[in-house]
Amino acid sequence: MLISWCRKIFYILFPFEVIDMEELIRMVRENSRRLDNLELMLRQVMVAIKEVHDDVKENRQATEENRKAIENLSLKVEKLDTRVGRVEERLERLEARMEDVEDRVERLDLRVGNVEERMGKLEERVEKLDSRLEAMDLRFEALDRKVEVLGPEWVKLKWEVEALKAQTG
Repeated sequence: MLISWCRKIFYILFPFEVIDMEELIRMVRENSRRLDNLELMLRQVMVAIKEVHDDVKENRQATEENRKAIENLSLKVEKLDTRVGRVEERLERLEARMEDVEDRVERLDLRVGNVEERMGKLEERVEKLDSRLEAMDLRFEALDRKVEVLGPEWVKLKWEVEALKAQTG
């Protein structure tokens, strides 16, 4: 019945042309099939667009997270740069102190060398003084023995010498 109505409409619209209804029906069916295919493709495109939209949304979120991570890393790098700068300054100060200490050690080495040289000389003098002291000890012992032998005569002579000295004045 639909076909008869379609024929009537076409005869009214196109009275001078003869339209083969079979051909027209075939064209309508083909166009309908094409339309169905286009509708299916449109749905697939819509699904693809939704997927792309979701991907874009995820990428934006990931990009924002990456941006925040980059900012955090930048702050950490700045902090580390600052710490490295402080460590480098400390290292420079320590190196300067090490140079000062090395200079002081060199001066102390020289002083120790001088002290050792002086100690050597003093030890020689002490040895000489020890030998002289031993000689004096020997002389003292000899004199002590003479005093013991001379004893009271010596005291008497000593007084006489002092008396003579006082007289001759």
